[in-house]
Amino acid sequence: MMCLGLLSGQALAGRVSGIRTPMLEPIAINGGVLMLPLHADTPGDHWPATYSLRLSNGRHLDGRVVWIDTDNRFAPTRWTDDPRGLAVRPICPTDDSAGLDANSSLGPFLVARLPFNVQGVIQFGKQTLTPRWIEPPFGFTRRKELLPTLPRHGSTDLPDPDSPFEFWRWSLMARKLGVNTPQLDFDESQRLVADYLAGLWLFGMDNLIRVNSKLADECLNLLTRVGSDGDRSIALWSADPRRSGQLLSLLIDPNRIGNDLAEPVGSWIEQHAPLLFWKEAEYPDHVRLVVVNTSNETTVVTFRWMQASSAPIAFPFEPGMLKKVRLDRMSEIRDLPGRLPGPGIRDAEILLVQVRGRQYRMDFNPPMVTAVPPGLYFSQFANPLTLADIQMGRQNLMSPSHATIAHVRRLDGRWEMFFDCRRPSSGLPDNQPSETSVLGAFPNHADVRGVEAVTLLIGSEGEEDDARFVLTVPETGAFRLFRGANDGTLEIHRRSYLDRWYCRIVLPDDWLKPKKGPYVLIGCVRSHLDFDQVETSPSRSLPWRLTPARIPIDLSQWTDLPEFTPDEGE
Repeated sequence: MMCLGLLSGQALAGRVSGIRTPMLEPIAINGGVLMLPLHADTPGDHWPATYSLRLSNGRHLDGRVVWIDTDNRFAPTRWTDDPRGLAVRPICPTDDSAGLDANSSLGPFLVARLPFNVQGVIQFGKQTLTPRWIEPPFGFTRRKELLPTLPRHGSTDLPDPDSPFEFWRWSLMARKLGVNTPQLDFDESQRLVADYLAGLWLFGMDNLIRVNSKLADECLNLLTRVGSDGDRSIALWSADPRRSGQLLSLLIDPNRIGNDLAEPVGSWIEQHAPLLFWKEAEYPDHVRLVVVNTSNETTVVTFRWMQASSAPIAFPFEPGMLKKVRLDRMSEIRDLPGRLPGPGIRDAEILLVQVRGRQYRMDFNPPMVTAVPPGLYFSQFANPLTLADIQMGRQNLMSPSHATIAHVRRLDGRWEMFFDCRRPSSGLPDNQPSETSVLGAFPNHADVRGVEAVTLLIGSEGEEDDARFVLTVPETGAFRLFRGANDGTLEIHRRSYLDRWYCRIVLPDDWLKPKKGPYVLIGCVRSHLDFDQVETSPSRSLPWRLTPARIPIDLSQWTDLPEFTPDEGE
């Protein structure tokens, strides 16, 4: 990661002075890494790149000063992405600590690799540190050549390979499976932070093993659990950093021994949600959920509409298997005119989910939405779901620089979809390859990663993978109709600007002819030229299943709409 000069405000920043650490009794693993947060009497810029430590034996050790910041890189969403969104890099002269909050997790840190067989105090500038020296935990810094190594990339059941803050999970998985941890693509600054955190976790788990090995096994399983979606292995571990941080604090607390450690760890385990579930699709007569039992035994889950008088419905769920559940809606039908469902919009249809004495609430949008002038706006397109998003309830929208908004409207007697697609200026058409042949090479619309394009899906009710019409339109070059037929009335209009491009798709009337009832089902996908990300609207997709569910839209209330009747027999 490169240092970038700050063009504005750089002259106003003062040099840092009086560097110190608030951590006077750090944990220090022999042969491991020491990591210290850094403060200053006078915060500012021009932090030193290294800082000398003096060990009790008189040896001087140069530690690296690193800067922890938010990670602003664009990368495709993975199921196991680290939700912290942090990056580690060497300190830059322009890094200014003056604007940091005193309790911030961002800013300057000192990291230093310690030699073996060290004890006593450490001199840090004018401060004397009294470390809590510990021996290397089991499996720490030891690689066995005869053992296999965990693969590094490309799997939905492995931790984030780009985050130093998740390397500890790789270490725990390797210990659990009896294999070596992989050599991830970290620079030295990232590697030091990763090794520091891994050392703390291995040390903490050793503490718990000595107190209660059964509890240690349960914690290890919760932190490294995997399940399946059909033939695909997927992570199901506790991905919320707040939860794992609570556990680590307990495990390394020197004042907790025996039952003083076992009891709060047991409570931490009990607080783990036994079920992972989310909404996949909402249709006029039913909704569809995805449910995963994250416990170790078959569990019965009960579903009940809060306003309905009908009896609850119960299903058994085997451990670790992703399952879809279809639930009929209540008989009442209510409309929400003017806008597709999005963040902050609530409806009175509430589903209660009960499992093992716990009750969860899910709010559902109305059975259909009505398109009325001036049109119907889709919610901003969102990134694929991650495990942490589901557990933490995060929306995770795309950055404004790459955002997409879709609008369905009727002009001059024709229905059309209008897309506003933001992108950086590097994606201008002059910089893009011709996509005339690129789209023709793809077997289906889900393969268009790396192409600056939008995809429109108009589907049949209840089957999100059975769209009647699938159309992909790139910013430049020929469009492609992956499914369905063009009766000659389809029109594509595009216009490119410095930071965005617009796409207007005038739709054939036959595409919007309802198959059942007064509604049609529409979903959208956006792909990008500058990285292999895909977003969807109005619902989010899984990273390995990039087809959004569709939202039912009632088109019958627009004043100049011609009379549509369902086809006979449909």
